[in-house]
Amino acid sequence: MSKIMERIQKTRMAIREPFEIRKQINKIKKAHNNLFYHEGINELIAIGKDKAVPHLVKLLNDESKTVRLNGIVALGEIKSQRAVPHLIELMNDKDWYIRKHAIEALGKIGSEKAIPHLIRRMRDVDWSVTQSAGDALGLIKSEEAVPDLIEMLNDKHFGVRLNAVKVLGEIGSEKAIPHLVKRFKDDIQAVKTSSVISIGKIGTDRAFKELVRLLKNEDGHVRAPAIKMAKEYISKFDGKPIISPSKTPIPFALSYINPFEHPKSFVQFLEVAEKGKMRDKKHWKLTVKQLMAMERQLK
Repeated sequence: MSKIMERIQKTRMAIREPFEIRKQINKIKKAHNNLFYHEGINELIAIGKDKAVPHLVKLLNDESKTVRLNGIVALGEIKSQRAVPHLIELMNDKDWYIRKHAIEALGKIGSEKAIPHLIRRMRDVDWSVTQSAGDALGLIKSEEAVPDLIEMLNDKHFGVRLNAVKVLGEIGSEKAIPHLVKRFKDDIQAVKTSSVISIGKIGTDRAFKELVRLLKNEDGHVRAPAIKMAKEYISKFDGKPIISPSKTPIPFALSYINPFEHPKSFVQFLEVAEKGKMRDKKHWKLTVKQLMAMERQLK
């Protein structure tokens, strides 16, 4: 195609583009079923999502609640950062359903600019909005939210604590581990269980060590999820080579001690391995015998 023909085609597209955008916006505005609605969104993405934002934003001020909701959801689907300020503003809407959908859209976009506002909505008067704020923070996965979430672990309302526990697990920050450990003794069963699961989701060697410490816990609500999450973590090492005690401490320790039978000895052996104090196989076996003897004496 010649350069002249290319210019002509681009000009035609530029002329037709505003018409196509308006056509798809009207399709979204009047959508009564998901197929019709998603056709409009897909067409807007093909045209150029940032070009569609100003038109979709206009829907947010429509008299119809359904149209406003369609606009909010569409902005979340096209994932344009230009939509973020408008959606943040809607997080203060008096209608909980509008707040909830604005939060969900922000979670899909994944903007860190929304984090302080989502943190505030973790204590919304409506529980559904609170859960959506937590889900959005879990999708964004930013360390920026961790300090505020850690502070929420001590909230007097168990729902806030529970939501914060779950979000910390989704974010996967090691900074949360010692604070989640404290929730093992929470008054609410769901908070205790979720704290163990969240530590398992963090999925680091440090987190695994905390799970092992719980494998003989007297509280079944703590022990059962610890066993499940520990097994999942161990499965990651199937077939992987043991390089050295300090470089691959967990598979190394697993080859000598069963954590489900001897959790205390396993943790102690693991800590010695991590420090690189294992000299040779003779020393390793001697260390295992000593730890097992100590564990028997404690019983």
